[in-house]
Amino acid sequence: MRTTIALGISLLVFLLTACSSEFEAHNPGLANRGMLPVSTTDAFLGANLFLSKQMERSTYLYNFLKSRGGPAAIELNIDSGEAPRLVLYYPKSKEVYAAERHFRPVAGQKQPSADWVVRGPYAIERKDFKELERMEATLAGEPVFFVWGKPVRFTKTGDSPTYLAGIPRISDRAVTPVLPPTPPPTPKPTPKSVKKAAPPLKEDPDTALIRDFKPLNSDQQALQIAKGYAERAENGDVIHTVKVENETLATIADWYTGAAKNGDEITILNGLASKDVPLVQGARIRIPLILLKKIKSMP
Repeated sequence: MRTTIALGISLLVFLLTACSSEFEAHNPGLANRGMLPVSTTDAFLGANLFLSKQMERSTYLYNFLKSRGGPAAIELNIDSGEAPRLVLYYPKSKEVYAAERHFRPVAGQKQPSADWVVRGPYAIERKDFKELERMEATLAGEPVFFVWGKPVRFTKTGDSPTYLAGIPRISDRAVTPVLPPTPPPTPKPTPKSVKKAAPPLKEDPDTALIRDFKPLNSDQQALQIAKGYAERAENGDVIHTVKVENETLATIADWYTGAAKNGDEITILNGLASKDVPLVQGARIRIPLILLKKIKSMP
């Protein structure tokens, strides 16, 4: 009896260790990296692609995201000998969910079957609020995924489920804001003579284009590019096209954001390995609106 129990424990430890190693090998650059933003425009960036693949393999995770909606950020933790753990952040509702990958052996199959079991919601820790708010400020709309060969957004649009690429989307009920009562008018005080203030300094026009960005149609976009400005996404992000092979994310970040260290965040957003690796000519790199200091195209 003791021998059977010992063999069972050894088999379980072996499965956890082997599956953790296999799981990490198939998800490079995502594990143990802290919070990773989920894109609302590109289903093939790191965090989006990871969730898409896991939804195809885990019915539990797919049904959870279908009913709850896509998260603004995720965190993937893998420790040797332990089951992979996934954290899903929803800053709008100040909630966080924790999921753990469970394995079960299947006869005639080399790899055990795996499923994500989600628990929560829990309150988001205070230390995570600032970073989540910064990530959420760069998002426009709901995250997009590519599941079973079709693009899908788990968005919220009304009382009844609607469909996108054959997959239902579920929504919260619309909430009508309650306006406070109008206060009674108060008499205006007699204005006092005020010295004229010095005229304000003229603002850099590029700064206004960053701060007051509005989506551009194709003609407006072409006109801006002709004036030497970079291509802009629908949410105001800059889309930089690599012109020479010695460009890196660090040099791109230094030009558009004023600091090469921002290349780390741009690396994560674009699902790449390092900010110092030379890029392929013609590659398109997204720089988030919140980091922009300059929108003139990098020469």
